Order: sequence, then structure tokens, then C-alpha cells
Amino acid sequence: MPGALNALPADNVTASATPSLVSGSANASYPLTNIDDLDPGLPFKAVGTACTIRWTFGAPQRLQAIGIFNHNLHGLNLTLTNNAGMPAQTIAVPAVAGDGLPVNPWKDLRLTTDWIATRWDLAITGAAAAVAIGEVGLFSTLRELNIKWGWQQDEGHPVIEHRTEYGRRLIYDLGVRSRLFAGTVPLFTDRDALRVLHRAAHGSTFPFLLIPNEDDNDAMLVQWRESSRSERFDFITPDNADGVGEFPVAFEEMNAGVAL
Repeated sequence: MPGALNALPADNVTASATPSLVSGSANASYPLTNIDDLDPGLPFKAVGTACTIRWTFGAPQRLQAIGIFNHNLHGLNLTLTNNAGMPAQTIAVPAVAGDGLPVNPWKDLRLTTDWIATRWDLAITGAAAAVAIGEVGLFSTLRELNIKWGWQQDEGHPVIEHRTEYGRRLIYDLGVRSRLFAGTVPLFTDRDALRVLHRAAHGSTFPFLLIPNEDDNDAMLVQWRESSRSERFDFITPDNADGVGEFPVAFEEMNAGVAL
């Protein structure tokens, strides 16, 4: 059954690697260093429609997933390889969404072989315009998040709106999508994992990976909606092992601004 996955902020090991371009060149105004600054609204841009990005680690690094956030690579098939002999992995980028904004692809590497390497290469070809990527996340660990009967998802498109004295609505579309995911974790056994996640993120300070449905090719960088959280317990047995609780969670996707 499909479920939710997440990664702690420290599971994103992208900043531990040195990025470089094996092929292609960067636009001087949008350098490659923008690709791991945790700000999908500040992109890296290449000069052309193809490039190969390499991440070099000082020691062999395990990766369980890769995600690409805010981009103009709609409909492409990207290729991920490493220097440990991992079979080439195809990252299928979804088509542009109905609102003209990107859907963020991710690739589960947990079932691959040779997933521990010092060098990881992402090859991009055939972009419709000069390659632009807001953020790439390389994740060392994927973690399960048990949500009671799924999520509540709220999606909006912020606008500037003025209603005239005649009742006419004048609307300026900002070209932005906002998403909020809220649910309840019901099991006492998951309490510690939520505490770890909230504390590791320093409340709503640091972003982290959320995949609401592991069967969907739709990853997001999120922050806790609030800086504080609450817990409620209902113990069934004296040792608490089978206890249930009410652990509400609410995550807000980082807004990358307008489409690249």
C-alpha cells in the first residue's frame, strides 16, 4: 500500500559534495553553487540545453534517493550514474502541470546495487530552453511516515485581487502554487520519529524532503507549518507499547516563486 516518505534535514547530503560540470557551462549570473543552497527559488542555469552535473564526495556516500525541485526539464528522461558501477538510473521528469508549474521528480535508489560511491553524475539533454534547476537533493536515507488514513491536501494559487465598487474582480495571477499537507500520526511507536524530525528541523526553520505518496513521482521540499507541535496519548497497555495517540503534523511546501 502506498505511504509517505521523508528525510531529515541531515539526510540531505548534497552540501557535503563538491559540484562541478562535466559537460556544459554555467550562466555566470546563476552559478552551480545555487543548486544546493536550500533555496529552490535561486536557481542554477546552464548556458545551453544540455549539461552533466557531477557531485564528488570526500568519502564513499550512500544515496537512497535523489530529488529535483523547481526546474524547466518537463518531460525529459535524465540519467544518474556513479563511479561504483551502479546501473544507469533513469529519472523521468513529469510533464508540466496544468497551472504551468513544474512537478518535482524523484528516484528511489533503495533497490539498486552499488549505491555507495564518491562520484555521482546527472546527465541532462534535450531541454526546451537553457537548463534551469532550483535545487537538487541527494538523500542518504528515506524514512517511512505512518499517517492515519492519508493526508489532507490544500492547494492554492496566490493572486493580487481588487474588487471594484461595481463588484468586478480584477485579478493578477502571480504564477505561484502553494501546498499544505496535514494529517495525524496515530501510533505511539512513531512518537520518537516525529520528535526527531521536528527537532532536527528546528521547528519550521530547516526544509526537508517529503514524498506524500511513494507511488507518485512528486517530491517536495517542505517545512513544518508551525514552529511548535503538540502530542496527545491514549495508552492501551501499561507498558505503552500498544498505545495510540494524536500526533498532528502539518507541512508547507517551500515556495519557489514563478516557474523557471
